[in-house]
Amino acid sequence: MKNSIDINRARAETRYCEDIVYFNNAGAALMPQPVADTLHN
Repeated sequence: MKNSIDINRARAETRYCEDIVYFNNAGAALMPQPVADTLHN
């Protein structure tokens, strides 16, 4: 089974990721918006 990620969806769900590429730096990547909203509500 082939696993794939929908890059457009991931970018849409991650704040500040419209024009910038972030690399996962030891688990310090930006959180998707639904996760951030849950943590801050």
